[in-house]
Amino acid sequence: FAENVAITPHQIKKAVQNPIMDVALEKNHKDILYDIKQTIAVGLMNGDRYTTMAKRISEKVDGAYYRSVRIARTEAHRVREAGNSDAAKEVDTELQNGTTGLRMVKKWRTMGDERVRPQRRRKGKGGWSTTMGKGANHINLNGQTVLADEDFDLLDGNTAPAPGQSGVAGHDINCRCIAITTMMTDAEFFAA
Repeated sequence: FAENVAITPHQIKKAVQNPIMDVALEKNHKDILYDIKQTIAVGLMNGDRYTTMAKRISEKVDGAYYRSVRIARTEAHRVREAGNSDAAKEVDTELQNGTTGLRMVKKWRTMGDERVRPQRRRKGKGGWSTTMGKGANHINLNGQTVLADEDFDLLDGNTAPAPGQSGVAGHDINCRCIAITTMMTDAEFFAA
């Protein structure tokens, strides 16, 4: 009898749009995100290595270790840069309320090596080679200077308050860039 039962496209659509399934998936997704955030927070407070955080993440999400390392690096970087950006904004607010004439500014810095986006590093028969790829270009962002309360222009229609903070995977995942903060006068800032 079961062999003769046909499933219509309407039934498949109904099953996929099942609100019970959506609620279960959403809860599972939220639980996983919470576990990852907790693992990163504890790891940063303890001064753990990325590999240690990645092992904890892979246990919680039943995922591949290399993916867990990527998550640990990306999320730890995001949290660290967000904290530095917030601190710079607070100092800038105090400077604006004072009479020093100084402002807190931040400058985008890359690692300056062959792995900075959009470069692609590949190992072939003849050794390692570097080629230019497409997508996010952090090479062109190197040295961009903005006020502490402004966002960096990522030159592709996106902005970010700090590296790793754009919400765009191509810019954020495994990003190693940092924002260097310093104080400048208005004249120094406009010159930069």
